[in-house]
Formats: sequence, structure tokens, C-alpha cells
Amino acid sequence: MLNTIKQRKVQERNKLGVTGVAFCEKQQDYKAYTCIGGKYTHLGRFSTLEEARIAAGKGRIEAIKKTIAKLKQELEAALKALESAEISRGME
Repeated sequence: MLNTIKQRKVQERNKLGVTGVAFCEKQQDYKAYTCIGGKYTHLGRFSTLEEARIAAGKGRIEAIKKTIAKLKQELEAALKALESAEISRGME
């Protein structure tokens, strides 16, 4: 899961050179977003590229924190299940 979050190389078709930022021709502003596991999250619209770049970076950091917390919960649940299985085996 973390492999999908880590910062990737900017794609060749990206005209801005910034991951997670797109320019909106119609509104003449920049949109910041994250894409984790194929799910896009809109982070806002910004008047400058630098503001959008910072928002995209913060969005990636928050996504990483959430993923780590989720993985930690899953690990703790698996460890509890393992401990329960070992205890029940000892009672047999």
C-alpha cells in the first residue's frame, strides 16, 4: 500500500512538472489533489503553482499518516488473533 503512496517520478505528459497539481484553463487556477490506490482526493484550488504544490505535498503526507495508522491497526488485530489462537491451543 505504501508503494502506491510514495512520491513517484513526474509523468512525461505533466506540463507543470509537479505531482498532484493540474492547471484549470477554464478558471485559470491550479487544482491540488492526491491519488492513493486509484482514489482521487481534491485538496483545493489555488491561485499560484507554489500554493498548490505545497497543498499536494501536505496531502500526500496526510495520506501516508492515515495509511500507516490503518496498517498499524490491522497488525495489532492480527497479533491479537495470533495470541488468542496460541492460548486456545495451550488449553487443549
